Amino acid sequence: MTRISTLLTGTALLALLAGWTPAIAEKMSAQQVQARLEQMDVDKDQRLSYQEIIDGYGAKQSGRLKYFQKLDKDGSGAIEPAELPKGRKMEKLDINKNGAVNKEEFLIAHSTRMREFVMETDTDRDGFVTSDELGKKVMAMAENASTSYEEIANAYMANPGRRQKLFRKLDRDDSGSIDAKEWPDANTFGAADQDGNGQIGNDEFMNAHAKVSQALLESLDSNRDGKISGLEFRKARG
Repeated sequence: MTRISTLLTGTALLALLAGWTPAIAEKMSAQQVQARLEQMDVDKDQRLSYQEIIDGYGAKQSGRLKYFQKLDKDGSGAIEPAELPKGRKMEKLDINKNGAVNKEEFLIAHSTRMREFVMETDTDRDGFVTSDELGKKVMAMAENASTSYEEIANAYMANPGRRQKLFRKLDRDDSGSIDAKEWPDANTFGAADQDGNGQIGNDEFMNAHAKVSQALLESLDSNRDGKISGLEFRKARG
């Protein structure tokens, strides 16, 4: 697969993939996610076929395949509306909306996680999830995702290691200190610059986080909904 991780944050990738590997994805880096995608792309054609997705999920196929073959009474390789049992709705199974359900559609439709993944990423319903489609979905999730002040504070401000990582992100010129141009909100710069020298050093940042974190997060929250979206954070970083 084209290296989506070079375009998107690891967090955004994990948010998408957590839908189908929840226990593992939380611990995976962007590089590991990329390796996982490449592993799923067995034929190396830079896209995931429905069968590759089914295999990648490790879905149990034997029982469902037997049921598919039972319903496919004419052996055409697809289930027609007349072959469906009463009460089964074609629209929930027929992902590509061609009036029939093939084997791959049938297997995917019987897994909530796979169906959600395919329905949200294979936008043209051609039976393949391309890097472009996956990238657009992840970007949309990053735009729409939002995190509460408390969640951000717990993840970054209250954790010295994460706080140090945030310091390095803000220190864009790698000078070892954060100047007013690098600080997202002019109104809180003075509170963090404890010695008044116009620079927020590492120690100042580490010590002052509790005092400025709330004001800093409020400054990023342009729509005042109490949460920071991916778009708001990127705007603040320029």
